[in-house]
Amino acid sequence: MQSFSDTIAAISTPIGIGGVSVIRISGNKTQEIVSQLCSEKKFQANHIVFTRFYNSLGDILDEGLISFFKSPHSYTGEDVAEVNCHGGYITVKQILDCIISYGARLADKGEFTQRAFINGKIDLLQAESIIDIIESKTDKASTFAVQQLEGTLSKKITQIRSQLLEIISHLEVHLDYPEEEDLQLHTSYITQLSILSSEIENLLSTYQTGRIFREGILTVIVGKPNVGKSSLLNMLLEENRAIVSDEPGTTRDTIEEWIQIEGLPFRLVDTAGLREAQNNIEKIGIEKTREFIGKADIQIVMLDADTGIELEDQSILKDIRESTLIVINKSDVAGNKMNKINEYLKTLSINQPSVVISVKENTGTQELIKKMLHLAETYISFGTIGEDTALINNDRQKEKLLHAKEDIKKAIKAIEGNLPEDFWLIDLKQALTELGEITGESVSDEILNNIFSRFCVGK
Repeated sequence: MQSFSDTIAAISTPIGIGGVSVIRISGNKTQEIVSQLCSEKKFQANHIVFTRFYNSLGDILDEGLISFFKSPHSYTGEDVAEVNCHGGYITVKQILDCIISYGARLADKGEFTQRAFINGKIDLLQAESIIDIIESKTDKASTFAVQQLEGTLSKKITQIRSQLLEIISHLEVHLDYPEEEDLQLHTSYITQLSILSSEIENLLSTYQTGRIFREGILTVIVGKPNVGKSSLLNMLLEENRAIVSDEPGTTRDTIEEWIQIEGLPFRLVDTAGLREAQNNIEKIGIEKTREFIGKADIQIVMLDADTGIELEDQSILKDIRESTLIVINKSDVAGNKMNKINEYLKTLSINQPSVVISVKENTGTQELIKKMLHLAETYISFGTIGEDTALINNDRQKEKLLHAKEDIKKAIKAIEGNLPEDFWLIDLKQALTELGEITGESVSDEILNNIFSRFCVGK
């Protein structure tokens, strides 16, 4: 696992006009660099001072605040300083350039948090929770991410790992000193390992809930061109996010937005109209639409009450699934073909819920939202969630738990088959390694770099 000996710096706030910008510095040269930057030469840990910032020629660049945190009592576990200056483009860059010239280097993505992990301030699950907090789209998602940062999941994984380590230690002592350490009955080991396997399975059962709150309920709006998909997206968002036109095929690419309904995050995707592509660009858009349909948690199929059922609608309705909501738009049009649409749906024995709306008149929205919530609760298993519920929410965590569970099952089979204890240990040690990779106790640099590359530069 790599170590760090240099000093890094980066802008931690969004680039642009604002009241305040923050530049973070971390490393053994932090105090020396800050002393060159400002009029203050001595800093008291955990205190904020007002100062001016100077370049190497002694010119004043700005004035603001500096906070200093002494190692190991800082975010990264190293000496850390945070420079608070006026927001903007030029001044912030000038101050950062000075900091670099005084001996720091520009930080890589997520390097501050990676140093916190390397220095034992947080484990890998807590590091992942930080990016989840930053990317949270709903109140509940933020709450769960904060729970992970507080160590809810880490404690559970550590507990399982400790119990497994105790079994392994007992077996190894018996193998090394058989005359001093009696082997427990085989049934006792099977019982203990079965309990651990069940605890892992309980964690795996939270994946769907964790994934949903992290990634959102993927809700894909599909239909033929000009049926009102983009208008529906705008209506749900209560803003003009998508371009709306009477010309069919206006939407060539997918448009994604988030809404929160009663605490549940819905990731809405407006897609290109499904029909025979008129050109290569539209063909690519339609291919992307079909990809999203395949991944969707909920599918909203839009029909047009003005035109009734056409060939494109028939093709779309052939592939609907249980978690589909049929939305009939343009109910405001005089002489519409609503009855014919309903008759056609009956001939296909389609029992999926439907709702009638008029995007133009902005009617039917509440009924649509109610049906979306019902579909989410019916077809997505959220499980029982409490304040101390440990949730897994990404594929890395899920994969490692699945491997650990499989290794424990192999060990149980080895015990039941009366194989030598050495065979048990091979699988149990592998399970121990898999669990350690979840929290970062045993993990490769490649995995670390992949995780921390998701962060912004200043974090």
